[in-house]
Order: sequence, then C-alpha cells, then structure tokens
Amino acid sequence: MKISRQEDYAITFVAALLKARPPGRYVILASIARQYHLPLPFLRKIASTLKTAGVVSVKEGRNGGYRLSGSPKDLTLGKVLGAFSPQVFLTDCSSSDHAKICSLYDTCPSRLAWQGLTQKMTRDLYRIKFRQFIKQLPA
Repeated sequence: MKISRQEDYAITFVAALLKARPPGRYVILASIARQYHLPLPFLRKIASTLKTAGVVSVKEGRNGGYRLSGSPKDLTLGKVLGAFSPQVFLTDCSSSDHAKICSLYDTCPSRLAWQGLTQKMTRDLYRIKFRQFIKQLPA
C-alpha cells in the first residue's frame, strides 16, 4: 500500500484544520496552501472530496472557510484516507473482483492470508484516531 500524494496532502490539510485556533474556527483554504506549500487547485479538489465524505464542512462568504465536521476526537485516519480509497488493497488478491481475472484464484496458497491482512489493516486504519496519528508527525 502506498499513500498517494492526494491522500498525503489530505492528511496535511486535515491536520491544519485540527490545529486551528480557536478550535472549530473556519480556515481559508488559500492560507493552508501557502503555509504548507500545497498547490491551491489540487487542495480545492481534496477539500471537495473530504467535504463529500463528511470529514470537513465549508462556509461560504466573509469569515468562511473550512473546518472539521463532527468531533475531532472521533475522527480516524481511516475516515480521511477512506474518502479517497474506501478499501485497502495490498495485492490484487484482496480485491473482490480478482476471481474473475486470476487463473490461480482458487488454488493460490497465499490469497486468504493476503485477504485477511488487508481486512486487518483496513480495520486498524479506522481505529487509529487522527489526533494520535498527528502527534507522531514531526512538528
């Protein structure tokens, strides 16, 4: 599994909203783009995806911007990453449609192991609280 640039920037964006002071205030997208050297058009697309997934909310107009939806203490790393890729696939064996394209699907000795590991990683991502994850990042 490799985190895409889009997912990486999404983590940076959500971390910036989590660090906003006072907590829960709306933050202008352009200021986050400047502060973290992120391309604003790409960040807009990321913010839109996160809004659709219910991770962030937006307020238009004066004093508008973005903020986290819901309680920050309940937000998980899986919810943020899941906005872009709903399921982790460590191997092609892990995908639900792999049986259609793999001639070894029924006899593969490692398929079930990969599927089990994929399910465990997906579960674990949804258990990791975003706040705890961010604390591990360098300041």
